Amino acid sequence: MIVGATRGRAYWEVPEQILELRGPSIVPDEIGDEPQPDRFAFGALGPHESNGGPRLCQFGVSGSLALGGQLSIDRNACSFSPDGRVSGSTCMYFPPTEVTFKPLGADPTNRGRRAFELVPSNPAAPQTPKDGPFILVLGPTELSEHRLVIKRDGRVRQVLSLRNTDRDNHLYQLRKLDGVPADERQAFRELGRAGNYRAVVEANNGHVVALYWLEGSPTKLAPLLARFPRLTYRQFSKAEPLVD
Repeated sequence: MIVGATRGRAYWEVPEQILELRGPSIVPDEIGDEPQPDRFAFGALGPHESNGGPRLCQFGVSGSLALGGQLSIDRNACSFSPDGRVSGSTCMYFPPTEVTFKPLGADPTNRGRRAFELVPSNPAAPQTPKDGPFILVLGPTELSEHRLVIKRDGRVRQVLSLRNTDRDNHLYQLRKLDGVPADERQAFRELGRAGNYRAVVEANNGHVVALYWLEGSPTKLAPLLARFPRLTYRQFSKAEPLVD
C-alpha cells in the first residue's frame, strides 16, 4: 500500500490518495481462492466531492446479482493511521442507494470477468449519486481483482480497487481460533463459505462455544454445526440458544 501526500487540518492530517499494491500473481490464503460468488460485500476508499471539497470517502457495494443490492458512499470525515488504515471517523448517517445489477456482456479480453451497471431503483431519491454511472467489475475468483468504475459525462473518472470486507472478517475470525481442534477450525472455514463469510465466532477453553450472524438454512448448516461439540449458542436472524 502507498499512502499519498497529506494535507493538514486543524486537528489531523489526511491522505489525499491511498493506492493498494498487488503482486502479479494470486497467492491463495488460508481460505483458498474459490470462484467469486454472486453475492458479495465490497468496500473501497476513494476521493469524492463533499461540502468541504474533495476528501477520501468509504464506498461500499453489496448485495446479490439476482436480487439487487446497495451502493453506499460514506462521506464522514475519516482519520487514518500511518499505514493508511481508517482509525476513526465522524458518525453522520448517509443512506445507501438501492440498486439492481445490469449485465454488460461478455469480457472482451476472455479473462472471465463480469461487468454490471449499478442501476438506481429510485433515481430521484436524494441519496442517489449525481455522478455515474457506476460499473461493478467482478473478477473470476475471490482473490482476483474486483473494481468499481465511476464514469461522468461518458468518461471514466475513477477506478477503485474493491476489498471483500466479509472475507476479510472471516480471516480475522480464523485468527481467533488458534489452539482449537483442527476439525473445528476447518468446520468454521466451511461455515464461512456457506454463509457469505459474515459469521462471528467466540472460543473459550480451546473450543468454539458461540457463533453469531449465521446466514443460511439451519437445516443446511446443521452438519457443520454438529462439528462444534462445545457449541452452546448460535445466532441466525435472531438469538437462538441451543437446548441440551
